[in-house]
Amino acid sequence: LATLSIPGTPAFVAIAKDIIDARFALDPSIASGDGLFDDAVRVPSFSPASIAALTARLDKDLAGLKAMPWRSWDVDRQIDWRWIYANAQDARRQLLVERLYTHRPAMWLEPLANNFIALLTYAPARVDLRLRLTKLIAGMVSEMRQTAVAPTARDVKTAEGVTEGLLIMLKAEPASPDRDAAVAALSSYVDDLKKLKGIAEFTAIGRENYEWRLRHVLLLPWSPQNLLALAQTELTETDAALAELKPRVSTFT
Repeated sequence: LATLSIPGTPAFVAIAKDIIDARFALDPSIASGDGLFDDAVRVPSFSPASIAALTARLDKDLAGLKAMPWRSWDVDRQIDWRWIYANAQDARRQLLVERLYTHRPAMWLEPLANNFIALLTYAPARVDLRLRLTKLIAGMVSEMRQTAVAPTARDVKTAEGVTEGLLIMLKAEPASPDRDAAVAALSSYVDDLKKLKGIAEFTAIGRENYEWRLRHVLLLPWSPQNLLALAQTELTETDAALAELKPRVSTFT
């Protein structure tokens, strides 16, 4: 990330890189998905201290972006500014409002699994990075136990599936105390999750958060009602077009 070329003023570039790094902190697999494997060697943390530190960084960055004369820039730079600003707002709301980490172990598990998949697929020679990731897993599981205190049945099922894949990958790694500790921690955690009884089937982010995401993250001008109406109109038009084509399409058996 430090060497990544981002267009714009030096002040914008500095803030943009900090916001991107904050997003990497929430989901390190974004980095590995972009080929930035060294930046991906971390696990998410949603401890109170981590949340406070990330929020402070994002607040400072958002204030810096607001102070920029971005409306006077070329349209390409304005789009960059809006995208970076939306990413910072999204990360901040995830931390302070949506708080999915209180019930969703996959907030930790999915980025970790995706990182291992990316490293094994695109950088198999970087065994050093996989070893560094493995070393972090036991501590990550400890944080999950303390933070994800209200998992739903769907969260448990997702965690079980992701962990199964992680364990397959970890057991294929060379034996080491860190690997064994990671396997034991993950296995024990999922076993404990499966013992939970009387938990809710699922939970949703809710209408307010959904509407906020449409406006501030996806940068769309529509309300959920407008979006649904548009989708239904386009579905009707598509169905009509398919019906018109059907008599002219040969049937293959």
